[in-house]
Amino acid sequence: MNRKVIATILISTIACLSTAQSFSRINNYWDNLYSINPASINDAYLGSASMAVRKQWAGFPGAPTLMQGTATVYFEDYYTQIGTKILAESKGLAHQLQFDISYTYALLLRNQWVLNMALALNFQNLSYDITEITFPANTIPEVYDRLLVNNNLNAGIGFELNYYNYKFGLASQNLITAIKAKNDLHPNTNIFYAAFREQNSDYTNIGLGISLFQQKNIFQGEFNVNAYFKKTMESEKIQLGVIYRTWREAAFLFGVDLDRFKILYSFDYNFSPIYRHSYGSHEIMLIYNVNRTYRCINCGWY
Repeated sequence: MNRKVIATILISTIACLSTAQSFSRINNYWDNLYSINPASINDAYLGSASMAVRKQWAGFPGAPTLMQGTATVYFEDYYTQIGTKILAESKGLAHQLQFDISYTYALLLRNQWVLNMALALNFQNLSYDITEITFPANTIPEVYDRLLVNNNLNAGIGFELNYYNYKFGLASQNLITAIKAKNDLHPNTNIFYAAFREQNSDYTNIGLGISLFQQKNIFQGEFNVNAYFKKTMESEKIQLGVIYRTWREAAFLFGVDLDRFKILYSFDYNFSPIYRHSYGSHEIMLIYNVNRTYRCINCGWY
């Protein structure tokens, strides 16, 4: 087969996988909104750390695998949160590494409304595993240029409005490349979400969420419902939930909350033809919270 044809197939495959997983995120972001919006503050604790691993479309060659870690520290006297996020993702022959650091300030408004505002700076690295390519890519300049390692500095902003059990969030990622002529490697992504989490003395509470993601001409929506079951009115919860995501995908969630330590698992099922070649998507996330503070702004949410 002609080498240019092989190169075209490889690059097209990478592009298709990237489109299928355009929005690099975990399923359980509702339990750690900082993972998609640097303006999300967990002020119920002094600090919080999480680790998540997601295997997209298990059994499908070249399917995305994502690993993500986050850590935040909240300074209640200054209404300030410092956070960091590390994301590593593989899609076919492409490998992405991103490191973020963010600053968030909580502005107290009237009638218990709180507005969180954040700025995030990040370093991005994108490379390709050229050892898996069996032809001399450097003989085709356009392919060779595409496979070179790319390092990039970027920035994002976020806002989150809180009122007791309600949250409204807006975030924009990769703002610097949004103004560049070529931004296909790290395109600007915009996120909006609205959520409600019931808090009362009942043994079962409900949480609802809706989110919208936009990247170039690609749009994706998601609806989430979670139920939280308690042994007693004071004990922590077992969590069961479902997600429906546009592009014909559904997910089931299960979580166990052990006060400061939380374990979450999700399973996705895709209704598109890809289901014939995959065992579904699997994800596990661990969250550890440190030193509960004595006053917090949004304890109704947690």
